Amino acid sequence: MPLLWISIAFIAGTALSLAFSVNWLMAVVSAVILFGLSQYENRLFGRYDRYQEARRRLPLSLLILVGVFLMGMARGQAGKPNFSSFQLGFYNGSADVILRGVASQPPDKHDKSTLLTVSVKDIALDDSKFLPVRGDVMVMLPAGVPYDYGDRLGLIGDLKTPPERDDFSYKQYLENRGVFSYMSYPRVVPMRGEAGNPVMSAIYRLRDRIAVTVEAIIPQPEAGFLAGMLVGRDETIPDDIQEAFKSTGTSHLVAISGFNITLLSGLILTLTNRLFTRRWSVWVAVLLLTGYTLMAGASPSVVRAAIMGGLAIIGRSIGRSRTALNSLGLAAAVMVFFNPLILRDIGFQLSVAATAGILLIGGPLNDRFLARTAGPEKPVEVNRLLAGLGESVLVTLAAQITTLPFLLYHFENYPLIGLLVNPLVLPAQPLAMILGMAAAAVGMIYLPLGKIIGLGAWVLLAYTTRLVDLFSGAANFGLINLHLEWWQAALLGAGLILAVVFQKHWVSNISRLAIPGAYLILGCSLGVLVNSYMLHPDGNLHIEVFRQGTDLSAFITTPGGQRLLLTNRPGDKDLIAFADRRMAISNKLLDALILPNPTATTATGLADSAGRFKPEWIFINREAGGRRVMSSLNNELIGLRESRPYYLNPGRKFDLGRGALLHIGPVDEKGATLEIEWGNTRITFQFGDPSATDVAVVNERNTRDTVIMDHAEQLMDGLTASSFLSVQQANHGGSNWFVVPDGGCLEIFSNGENSEILTVE
Repeated sequence: MPLLWISIAFIAGTALSLAFSVNWLMAVVSAVILFGLSQYENRLFGRYDRYQEARRRLPLSLLILVGVFLMGMARGQAGKPNFSSFQLGFYNGSADVILRGVASQPPDKHDKSTLLTVSVKDIALDDSKFLPVRGDVMVMLPAGVPYDYGDRLGLIGDLKTPPERDDFSYKQYLENRGVFSYMSYPRVVPMRGEAGNPVMSAIYRLRDRIAVTVEAIIPQPEAGFLAGMLVGRDETIPDDIQEAFKSTGTSHLVAISGFNITLLSGLILTLTNRLFTRRWSVWVAVLLLTGYTLMAGASPSVVRAAIMGGLAIIGRSIGRSRTALNSLGLAAAVMVFFNPLILRDIGFQLSVAATAGILLIGGPLNDRFLARTAGPEKPVEVNRLLAGLGESVLVTLAAQITTLPFLLYHFENYPLIGLLVNPLVLPAQPLAMILGMAAAAVGMIYLPLGKIIGLGAWVLLAYTTRLVDLFSGAANFGLINLHLEWWQAALLGAGLILAVVFQKHWVSNISRLAIPGAYLILGCSLGVLVNSYMLHPDGNLHIEVFRQGTDLSAFITTPGGQRLLLTNRPGDKDLIAFADRRMAISNKLLDALILPNPTATTATGLADSAGRFKPEWIFINREAGGRRVMSSLNNELIGLRESRPYYLNPGRKFDLGRGALLHIGPVDEKGATLEIEWGNTRITFQFGDPSATDVAVVNERNTRDTVIMDHAEQLMDGLTASSFLSVQQANHGGSNWFVVPDGGCLEIFSNGENSEILTVE
């Protein structure tokens, strides 16, 4: 096990250096000194009892581990971008440059654009002579351009650092792949000749031919699904199907990933075991997997998945043992050594975490499950069914558990529906891949026979796409929305590492809890799903008006499923509890928080409330309250990266889904008026006493279904409605005037045609 410890120490040092700057030369010198001192470690520390106890727990010298950690820090520091004049990134920010290079990857085609990676050989600035440089540039071009791998191209345009957005860093995404420059729609000048590798050119042509054959033998969208599974060409899958896979946690089925490679490696190993001896079967399987990796494009994600697949082949040949974990650690460390920035890549993190989960949790749990359920006294078919059930449920569950911290850190949500969908579709994938590969191979030789074989693959693929599409409609049921900070994700990752190190101790303990634990997880998941189903938006308009003393607040669920909170006291504990009860336990996020008439008490607890519900938008009436109130609000909102504060501007409209609109009416220092319009329904909110003489400016019709107002005595001129909601009875109020009880609420329901007050709490 020393190899695993060395790998973990090196990766940990590299990860730390990416977060903090270190002197790489000093780190190397210190590491060399520690390596030398390790020869005399027992003489130096042998007399200390605590050291002796720690040394017995470690498989190798602590000084060596610290030295490897420092070497990892040095490698990480050296791997940070630091450009010289001979590197392309040095010239980022230059305008009207001329680049000459070669397309080093096949084009990434999209509906509206094409992305092309070009390996640059030289650069010219301001019509000066060409200078030799090295580096790749990502080029965005119009859709349908004819350029391909190996084409020699001249590019004329602005050389930039890749862009960044609030929700996604394209710069970091490309840096993780060794690309530090970007050009958007440059002028392209094709040059004579090709400079690509002939072998890679042939492999890419074979990949394209397989994709074309697949599209000829089975219909869409299953053809795009199969092409993505086999050779990574998934660009023909419709957007709605892509989104369905994503929302149900089954995206790993679509493209070449660790899951697909694991399936393929198992199939290859099964085939080679029948044709060769055990020793040769492993090497032949690895060679075949390498060839497939090249055929699939040898992109970083495919290479990473292939390495994990190769480890799976070796691990299966020797059993799930310590050696497999050592191989996993070594492979990860080697990949980090060649590209330290790959540690930031979500694909790398998920691949390592999923593989570790399968080896550490899935394998032992599956073995325990089969030991309790299967046996020689049972029919072979039953044992096979139980084995397949364990592989599709327990092993998949283990991979999802270990990848959960990374998913919550990067994407801030996790669809629990995937726990149900994955076991239903995973058993069909091995046979679908086998039939699909056979159909593509035969179809390239004789297309009619390929179509016949492809029918079997199409049935399994159609089952998968139809089931995924069906469950995608319920993807928001049980959707966990939780953002982990980097230190929280690191803490959970450290827990995973400790599980790797001390696997012997916890595997024996967890085995006894496997069945009760599985029931507990499934029970909790079912409870979350039921809770989400009960509180899931139903496509209608729900407005629940809550009273806090003399103030009204409204929790709005729109026809499009958005959730809005309209209030002047967002930090009130009763309001927070009120809103909490109306959102599923797995999704406590608001789409918008609206402050229509802020006062001196509005800022109290605003940061805590916004941090709890993380509204995407915060709308503020900047005319009300004065400078002091606005200053307090701004101070409270500083540091809330999830929320964007905006001002309420009269006349603006917001789409609430299914044709519903939110109109912003009169806004001034005395208050604000807003209105929701959906079909025949019009609900008006009057907070404060806006000075406009006629709220009809919000919309042409004067009659409203319901008016919600927090000042009953200040009914605006020309405002008529079927019913009024307020904190007190107005002198001019009649039977259509409803008083919201203190601490209670009135709910207004509308289906777009009619609205009514349903409940009183």
